[in-house]
Formats: sequence, structure tokens, C-alpha cells
Amino acid sequence: MTARSMGPPALSWIAVGLCALAAAGCRAEAERSALAQVPGATATAPDVADGRPAEGPEPRRLWVGENVAFYEMEISPDGRFVTEQDETSGDLAVRDLATRTLHRLTDKGSWDDSIDYFQSARFSPDGRRILYTWYDNATAGYEIRVLDFSFDDEGRPIGSGNRVVYPAGVPEGATIVYGWLSDDEALIGLRRPDDTRALAVVSLMTGETRPLKSFGWGEYPGRTVVSPDGRYVAYGRRSGSDTGASDLYVMTVDGTADMRLVSGAGRDVPLAWVPDGSAVLFHRWGDGNGSIWRVPVSEGRQAGPAVEVLGNVPDPTPIGLGGDAFHYGLVVERPAVVTATIDADAGRLTPLATRFDPPTGGRTRTFAWAPDGRHVLEEIDYHGEPDTWIRLRTEDGELVEDWTFDLFIMFTHFRFAPDGRSAIVPANDALERPGFMRIDLDRGEASMLVQFDRGGEFGRVSDFSPDGERLYYTRKQFDDGPRDEAATYLVERVLATGAERRLARVRDHGAVTASPDGEWLAIALPPRSGPKMIRVVPTADGEARTVYESGTEMSRFPTVLGWTEDAGSLLFLDQHPSDAESAVGLFRVSIHGGDADRLATIEGFQGLANLHPDGRTLAYRTGEQRGEIWALDLSEAVEAPAATGGGR
Repeated sequence: MTARSMGPPALSWIAVGLCALAAAGCRAEAERSALAQVPGATATAPDVADGRPAEGPEPRRLWVGENVAFYEMEISPDGRFVTEQDETSGDLAVRDLATRTLHRLTDKGSWDDSIDYFQSARFSPDGRRILYTWYDNATAGYEIRVLDFSFDDEGRPIGSGNRVVYPAGVPEGATIVYGWLSDDEALIGLRRPDDTRALAVVSLMTGETRPLKSFGWGEYPGRTVVSPDGRYVAYGRRSGSDTGASDLYVMTVDGTADMRLVSGAGRDVPLAWVPDGSAVLFHRWGDGNGSIWRVPVSEGRQAGPAVEVLGNVPDPTPIGLGGDAFHYGLVVERPAVVTATIDADAGRLTPLATRFDPPTGGRTRTFAWAPDGRHVLEEIDYHGEPDTWIRLRTEDGELVEDWTFDLFIMFTHFRFAPDGRSAIVPANDALERPGFMRIDLDRGEASMLVQFDRGGEFGRVSDFSPDGERLYYTRKQFDDGPRDEAATYLVERVLATGAERRLARVRDHGAVTASPDGEWLAIALPPRSGPKMIRVVPTADGEARTVYESGTEMSRFPTVLGWTEDAGSLLFLDQHPSDAESAVGLFRVSIHGGDADRLATIEGFQGLANLHPDGRTLAYRTGEQRGEIWALDLSEAVEAPAATGGGR
């Protein structure tokens, strides 16, 4: 698998629900689903005829906020409210754009009570109901729910009649809701037992599904929007070329036709249908620039040339139609990876000048120092783009190389080989096969190093032995028993032969970190199935033991950063009840016993940290993600040169 040259930023396909589903630990099964491809002939449209840019109104900026997640947002039909996750609990809420007030519609309790959460939503056309996805931690899957949306006697929004439409934990798991087809049916995305994707129609009364469109391994439907009359679905699909281009398709809901609407050299992704259903808005990225276009549609076919509506919009996230306006979100400021020196004696971090800002439209999802400390490797997330975007930079932040690979990173951890010439990451390849992928930094190629089956027997975060000859990781092994009784083991694999040896049974997957002398492995166990703790396991003879345990629950921590040079202690992150919401503690604990010492507190922590090989320099992500909501009026005719603006 060879890298392509890194092209333009990816578009906001609202595929985050798919990624979150994978990260939540959803297991693939071995058998393919019987969902069939859409029947009927497939017609193709001619390449898009570039019309003159259209003259139209300037977009209006409606709202500015911090730590926004636009994929959670859906505009109400009257344009007054947007759905949002209440960050204090994970509940479904709506924000009044006029007053900025947030109103909770569900009441699950605090994060300490439950780590279930709302993911994405769609208002019904009349604005009286909300269909949404809900993450269920017990099954590590999503369910689809619907509730009634109304107002109390004082005019405040309320939710009632909340019920499950499609349950979590079934083999064909739900991933996202795309839109309402009628009062009784909706279009949803499914993740099938073989880890492929499908579009399906679900009955809101019975929960039964009807297959509409299946996608093969490595294919994704991308952004998908339903026409106002519920008869058509517009979706984006990769054109199959190495350029990463994607085309725009329209499919009938009865499954009788599936037609390519717009094609070209860039990435074309649908944003919304116009209110009367006479055209589709789509985003095109090409030649280093992004813009919003409009293509006329009649009976599911292109009815005229595509016309640019608004230029200089590099990375919009669709929020939907409210009134006669199309609403979209723009991220204008993102967290960056900064560096600091650990001053253990003073109990603080001393900031350094070096920082690693993400590229325009992207977010740094994975960061790792090379063994010599002279380079860093980053994975950049462009809002759910199926490809993986990787950057190699110098220790000073200068760009060395950009690559894009046709694979999907499952868990955000790079591990460098000891020679620093390659790194591995847990991922699915282009055929959706899970395993550890090796990124060759000399050739810019990705290849499968260790492959697992699709039945859930995959490993997660691994580490090399100091000589690079062995790989350590956790994996589920079934021992011919029921899958739900599979045990998780910490194993050693000899890379030259593929021979494996069990080192210890552990209760859950966790990140594995080898000591500098190769004699110990540290594994951090999250609180999903017991108290959170750090254990050390000998690679030869000896007993495993717990070196740290915390009573704090419902947290993604502890996170092991690395070992001290003498291999006698571990540095790790944890969050205690006394810490502020966005603060974590940096701790050191001896593997021979004793209490953990807090070395410093990281304020404004944003979920990513990596320790430099010198053991004294820490890189971590911090800062706010600031976003804006814009509205583009669609009521005026589209005729002549386009206004630019509302883009970043």
C-alpha cells in the first residue's frame, strides 16, 4: 500500500459517528451480511459543466462558540435551534441561537452516573420530533431513538416520549441517522458484521430495516442527504482513483436507480437539497481551494450545469436547512500540540517555544516522537475522511513529508521501531482487515505487519522490544469458546516467525509500554470493567503486579507515557476529582511499590500527550476549538458572479 501525495483537506462527511463506533470498541464478526446491492441500472452523468460563479447574498455569521462539535448539530426547520451534546452529561440538548441558551432534552445523569451519550440528530420536517443516535456503553454500540420536541408553559424547549427505535448491540449495528423519509421511516447507516457499511430504511414504528445500498470493504457512503419529498438520497462516493477524488450520486429510495450526478477531478460531497428539491448543494475541493456549488436536479437526474454559489469555503460542516437558508459550521481555531520541560522539583511544566499546529481544516489526532527525538510523526484527522493523513516533521516543527494512506486508524497510537525508520499503528487496511500496519518512513509505504481476523480477535496498542525483534500487545483469544466469553491476554510475538506466547491474562485491552531494558511491560487498564490501574508484567519469569490503582471511575485515564531511564519508575497521566474538568495530573510511580507522586498539573489538556525520548520533555495537545455557524440564504435566484466570504 503506497502513499499518495497529500492533497487538499478532506470534507466534513459526518462520518465521525462511524469512527466513534470503532473507537468505542465495536467488534467485527466473521460473516458477511446478506444486505444486497441496490437493484436497477446505474446511469452516469457527464462531467460537471462549470457554470459561471453565481451572484448571491453574503453568508451571515450567526454564532461563535468554543469546543464545538458540528457533527452533533442539526438546525431546526425554523432556524431557531441547533442540537448539541451537553458536555456536562452527554445528554441531547438544543441551543437557542438567539439567546445562546442550552436546553437539555434528555436526563441520563452525570458522567459519573453513566458514560452513555448523544451523538447525532435530525429534526423531523415539521420540527416536532428529533431522531438521534445514542451511544450505549454496555454494548459498546449505538442505538437510534426518537423523542417529541415541544415547549413548556414558559416557552422553554422540552423533550418527551423518548423511545428506542433501533437497539444497540445487534449484529448490524447502527452508526448514524441521515434523515427523515416520511413520518414513519428514516434513512440510517449500518455497520455490518463483516465491518462493511450499508444504507438502510428503518421503520420508526417497528424498528425493521430494509436494505438500500451496500458498500464493499474500504468503501464509505460519505455525507448523505435526503430530498425534501423523501424520494431521493444524494451521497458522496470515492471515484476509485488514486487522487482521492469523489463523485456525487443520487439514488431513489425505492432502490430502482442509482445515478452519478456530478463528477470531476476534485472531491464533490453533498451538503443539502434546496427547500423545493430542485437542486443539490455540494462542496467541491480542487486546485487548493474549496467552494459551495449548486446543481439542478429533476427526477433524480442532472437538469443543468453545476454553478458555483460561494467561494473560499475550505471545510464546511453541514448543519442543515433552517427556513430558506443553508446552515454550516466552520472551525476557525483548533488545539495545537505544545511542548514543555518537566520540572519535577518545582512541581510544574516549563513551556518551550516549539509547538506543532495542525494544518488548515485538520486536527492532530496522533503524535509521537521518533526514538532519536529529532522527528515527530502525526496523524491528521480531517473530519472523518476515510483515508489516513500522516505528516513527518522535524523536532522544530518543520514539515519533512506528507502522505495519505488508504487505511483507517482504529486507535490513536503510533509506536516507532527502535531504528526509527518505521512506525506501527493499529488500523484497518483498504480491505477492512484489522491489524498492525507498518508505516515505512523511507519509502512512504504502508503494509500489514500483523493481521487479525474480523471476528474481534484484534490487538490494540502495541510496543516493540528494545531490539525490535518482538512485538507486545493485548488481544482477545477465544479458545474455541463463545465469543462473549473470550479472554484478553498480553502476548509476545516473534516477528520473524509469527510465534506467540501468552505473558498474562488481563481484564481489558490497554496500552502496552516496554521498559528500556526490555524486562518489563507496563499496561494501563481503563475503568470499563473494574478499577482503573497500572500493572507491570515481566517479559521473562516473575509475577505481574499492580503498581497504581485509583478509585476514580468513568475516566479515560490512566495513560502511561513512558519509563524513567533506569526502568525503575513510570510516568503517567491521571485525572482525580480535585482536578478541573480540562486538567490532568502528571505522576511518577515506582514499579517496586509506594505512592504515586504528582509532578505537575496540565491545564487545558485536550486528550493527547507523548513523552520525548529524553524523559524530560512532554508534548501535549491544548487550546480551544473555536467554531462559527453561518447561514447562506437560498431564496434568491442564482445567476451571476459569486460573493466570497464566510470561509476560512
